[in-house]
Amino acid sequence: MLHIRVKLCYGDPFSATCGGSRRGGSRSKIDRLCLNATEYAGVDMFEFEQYEGAVPSQGEHPALDAESQKEYGSGRIRSHSEMSWGEHCSECAFPSCYLTCSFYKARPDGRCRRFNFGIYRAPSPTTWMKYSAYIEFKNWSKLWTQGNATQLPDSLSNLLQFTEAAAWGLSTPFDRFLQKAMGRKRLSLVIQSLRRRIIRRIGELYSHFPKPDCLLIEIFNPMTVVAQMHLAVKSVSVTDKAGRFEWVGNAAPGFSSFAIPISEVERFIDLSRPFEMTLSVAEEDQKKLYFCSASFVRLAKVPVAAVAAPKEAAKRKIKCVIWDLDNTLWSGTLLENGTLGVKLIDGLQFLLRELDRRGILLSIASKNSEEDARQKLEQLGLWELFLAPQINWQPKSESIQRIAKKLNLGLDAFAFVDDMPFEQDEVAAALPTVLIIPADQCFSLLERPEFVGDSSSEGASRRKMYQAEANREQAMASNSLGYDAFMATCDIRVRIDRPGDDLLPRIQDIVERTNQLNIASQRYSPEEMRELIHSAERDCYIVSCSDNYGDYGHVGFICVSWQDEGILIRDCMFSCRIQGKGIDEAVLAHLINHYLSRGATAVRARFIQTKRNVPAGQMLGRLGFVPEAGAEGTLAIEAATPRAEVPYVRIQSDLGELSALSTLSKT
Repeated sequence: MLHIRVKLCYGDPFSATCGGSRRGGSRSKIDRLCLNATEYAGVDMFEFEQYEGAVPSQGEHPALDAESQKEYGSGRIRSHSEMSWGEHCSECAFPSCYLTCSFYKARPDGRCRRFNFGIYRAPSPTTWMKYSAYIEFKNWSKLWTQGNATQLPDSLSNLLQFTEAAAWGLSTPFDRFLQKAMGRKRLSLVIQSLRRRIIRRIGELYSHFPKPDCLLIEIFNPMTVVAQMHLAVKSVSVTDKAGRFEWVGNAAPGFSSFAIPISEVERFIDLSRPFEMTLSVAEEDQKKLYFCSASFVRLAKVPVAAVAAPKEAAKRKIKCVIWDLDNTLWSGTLLENGTLGVKLIDGLQFLLRELDRRGILLSIASKNSEEDARQKLEQLGLWELFLAPQINWQPKSESIQRIAKKLNLGLDAFAFVDDMPFEQDEVAAALPTVLIIPADQCFSLLERPEFVGDSSSEGASRRKMYQAEANREQAMASNSLGYDAFMATCDIRVRIDRPGDDLLPRIQDIVERTNQLNIASQRYSPEEMRELIHSAERDCYIVSCSDNYGDYGHVGFICVSWQDEGILIRDCMFSCRIQGKGIDEAVLAHLINHYLSRGATAVRARFIQTKRNVPAGQMLGRLGFVPEAGAEGTLAIEAATPRAEVPYVRIQSDLGELSALSTLSKT
């Protein structure tokens, strides 16, 4: 429940909730660490008032710094349920355990202290609650709360906030007197009991308010080890059938976000009836965690254009489709049903293989056990189709960013397929350029213009080219040679040829798909491209490449024209699959030297800078191109001398003794 800390005890906001403890620093230090009443927006979902330790100093308390926190606030949550997580014992046998248990240690209200010092409220401005609950676990400890999934409107939540703030503020001085006189804060027990009764009554109003989207658990783990979380939701009404929902999640070091769909919980629990919730940590002793969220929530709706406008769709080309697994690729949930209990959705095997045939890459972003998911996909014969799969418990948006980095593709080249609105909205909010596809619309992909893929003969082998690249990277990582020395062992072989009509589909694909290594970013229609390669005023080249690890296929297209006794490189575009290997520089150096040897006295290149083609500008810079004075959008080599060729790239070319441009120069 939310409570505003009222400044009592000589203006110290912390003492009103921790039994007046002033240990751990001066009042000014406490004021810096604690938020004042006006900053308390939302519900305090934890029993912070039972914290009694010294205010943690910087050295004693792991900092949840802004850099470590993720942007999971700013209107992401529309509403949330009001709960009050408190400390509890997994072996509780109240009241006899108070007398017989060796772990019993009384807190000021007489209940058992199950966390070191209780629950500390740590300011966390970038989380949606604006704070987090820092807990140091002891043996047999767990969090417990009276369950409530009802989504109250803000007006009622604010009324409860004010009422509880007033109750705690008025009770504090009387409780101090009772603690001195009787050794126990008895009013605290009364308020806790009332709070739990109110939460229970609110919970019974579940069906009268909008349904939540999910149970959202977000954790920051400051440790270096994984913390395995176990959640249990249990019906407690004697009139209900014995319902129980359990969930397990692994909180890796850093921030972890888990969204449990409300439909999964409702399969086992009637959320309109009384229920309880417990959250524990495996091998809990000495575990230290920040809980940034532990509530049923409604998510803010992020507008998602599931179907692009026709004009936009015609321009956009999806290069990779990322798939969720549970209830998307297969029916059922792997964690609950096991590898034998889930079944591939009818028609998806054909869809996946057709996308692969079109040269559209496939990957996975799933919150699951990687070992179990891989085992199931291998059983289905599908594992080899997926590149850089991310199967973990991290936010899907982070997984997609890792896939994009490994495949070296821009985020606007990705589509994401998932059955859960929460996951769709989370990705749409964090990565707005990713195309979101609800799972029930996935069978429309083959008819959409964004998924036309590559119609050339190389499209079907694109995945294998990426897999060969992964093998290269693995070999280089395990090799003690330097980068250039390793590249020399790869035996990189390049061919430069004049293209014919048979290569038009592949050239068109390079033109449409290439962004990072594209000096002018000009697009051509198929008709324009046919005219270009047959033009008497242009020299056009197609570049292919292979090495010991496999065939890269056709990876580049270059167009050169004659200009002022020299050449102008009008178009130069290379696939990102050869980026960083020196192949692009080797090819351009070879062509420049070819034209210089045949009479060119100047070398220029068009360069139209965009947000995406910075690598292309860097490539030209390494070859000696600089901005040409008085010629916007044109770079030039000031001294038109031969360029040094890349020693580990072997180039074969059939450029002819006399190019068409050399002939033009004499007219």
